[in-house]
Amino acid sequence: MFTLRRISFVCCLAFGLTGSWNPARGQSPEVRVNVSSALSLSSLSRKIESNLSHMLTRINVAYLGKAELVDPIPGIMDDKASNDLRQLWQSSPMYCLDKSFRRDLITKLNGEYQVRDIQIKIPASDLPESMAVTFTKEGVINNITFTVKEHQYLGVLSTPDKVDKVHRELILDFVENFRTAYNKKDIEFLRQVFSEDALIIVGKVIQPEAGSGQEGIKGPYLARKHVQYIKYTKTQYLSKLQEVFNKEKTISVDFSEFEVLRHLRNPDFYGVTLRQVWRSSYSDEGILFLLIQFRIDDNPLIWVRTWQDASETLEEEVFGLHNFVID
Repeated sequence: MFTLRRISFVCCLAFGLTGSWNPARGQSPEVRVNVSSALSLSSLSRKIESNLSHMLTRINVAYLGKAELVDPIPGIMDDKASNDLRQLWQSSPMYCLDKSFRRDLITKLNGEYQVRDIQIKIPASDLPESMAVTFTKEGVINNITFTVKEHQYLGVLSTPDKVDKVHRELILDFVENFRTAYNKKDIEFLRQVFSEDALIIVGKVIQPEAGSGQEGIKGPYLARKHVQYIKYTKTQYLSKLQEVFNKEKTISVDFSEFEVLRHLRNPDFYGVTLRQVWRSSYSDEGILFLLIQFRIDDNPLIWVRTWQDASETLEEEVFGLHNFVID
């Protein structure tokens, strides 16, 4: 039994492309964006189109010239977004795959706007990334994140409960920012979103020693009998993570297979289960569980983070809301 200030852990285990841009072909790096909206926002829509086109073209120009990103023209991006883009670029230089594309302009619950599913290529990765860019009410870019797949995004939002839908949208925004923080090595963001009393558990697969007679055993037996669960405090986890950030030149984290559940007796708590793929000088694939609390007039807070090896963990052994008791 693991105990937090408010939470205890109960372990029940036995253990659209419209023409692609290719920098090698000598094509113009210019990107043209069209956004469509059900609202009457013609002047604002044009500003959003112009600002997004400028940012993506700037990325392509920098990639083509193997150069650093230059500071944006004032009024296109705020300081935070500019710094976010610079951090992402330092870790993973990228370019926009589409020479031109049309996307829906999404109105967020807080009155901001967002364009999603922008296809980005990071040469170190086999698959394209999907990016979301968020705009202020005045059309200035104020946030840039790598996203989950669109069908997963829409699937998580599909709930008839209005309050639950609001929280789910906030969770998706939070998780996409959480994912992007690893890609841009933003240790300060991670320091802010973890509770001081956060419980962090990592499942480590222990390989049998040579000569033990168990070297060839695979599958369920290995998962049940040779997994060691290591508990970290927030300070310990972030210290180890900072060492990884310092060591690795490039880090790519991808999330998929979302499941979001609301706690029945504590409705401001949600459990988020997803599959995480980590790529750097080493790669792994794990099942990530987050226990997230919503707080009045503040950002969500992570109370629990668990990671289990995806290939060696049985379905019934995956951590979830049922493993944690909130006092």
